[in-house]
Amino acid sequence: MSSQAARDIFAIAGLPPEVLAVAMAKYSRSKESIRTTMAELTEEKSAEFHEKWVLGYGDASVADMAIIAIACENVSILASKAIEDNRLAAYQEKSTRYVDFDSTRYHRPPAVMAKHAEMYEGAVDDLFATYRSLLGELIQYMQNRFPKPADITDKAYETKLKARSLDAVRYLLPTATLTNFGMIMSARSLRHAITKLMASPYQEIREVGEEIRQAALAPAHNPRSEKLKSELHSLLNASPNHKDHIEQIINSTELDIKGAPTLIKHTNPSEYLLKTNNKLTELAAKILKGATVQPSPRVDYIELHAYEDELVTTLLYGATNYPYRQILEAVRKLSESAKEKI
Repeated sequence: MSSQAARDIFAIAGLPPEVLAVAMAKYSRSKESIRTTMAELTEEKSAEFHEKWVLGYGDASVADMAIIAIACENVSILASKAIEDNRLAAYQEKSTRYVDFDSTRYHRPPAVMAKHAEMYEGAVDDLFATYRSLLGELIQYMQNRFPKPADITDKAYETKLKARSLDAVRYLLPTATLTNFGMIMSARSLRHAITKLMASPYQEIREVGEEIRQAALAPAHNPRSEKLKSELHSLLNASPNHKDHIEQIINSTELDIKGAPTLIKHTNPSEYLLKTNNKLTELAAKILKGATVQPSPRVDYIELHAYEDELVTTLLYGATNYPYRQILEAVRKLSESAKEKI
């Protein structure tokens, strides 16, 4: 009677994302343990695999296994929402609920600044001034309304008061406010996100999409490697007789790990999204005919309506500044053939 193989479950670290993706993909094509597979793989072999199977044959599931962490700093809140509106990813953003935002740090779109700089900065500065003024007043109100309990420290009490106050005034922050966030996603999801971002009508979002693409192609920031490099080079200077051996160690540790250079390098703006956004904007202008934007409640319960009307209204909604109900009323007046065309 043959014995059962011992169960072996373990975590993996220290591999470039594309190498790890190939190692995982080999499970579907090999009887070997992944330990054996990883020992044989190089970045060059992994790149060849991705070129053939993912980019050549479209086996996109392999790209799901290449996990990339990217930090985005000093992007507008508006851009952060466009980036975070992507599937299958994890995000952590600088919290408007706990962090006091700097009133001088906001995005200034070149196209707006070229013609309306004074008006734009005036509006944003007014919002920040109101934000800061109300924050101070709310903290004072909270102190009066909720005296400090005896069982918490002064610091904890002040932190709690400020957090409650920030939670109330954060809705005054302009979407141009600069924020920071990190994201972790697969190369497959990242490719989808980049094509979407690069097709945005907003210049900043298109630029961020290209910068994310470049970040995935370049060596990643690795704080451990920076420390290790420094120590190894110090050892190299102190031990010239062991130069070859130390240089071999430096090379074998793969200190410059890239994100997903093979999987991401061919990513381009989505032609479909580029054309669709422009066409929907044209159609919305034609259908609504320059009508005055009607006032609408913050929450509007819409009665049940035909699926075709809902679909067309939803498509146009993202391309206009009109409320949903006003667009729906215009859509209901369209012929069936006009709706089908949209």
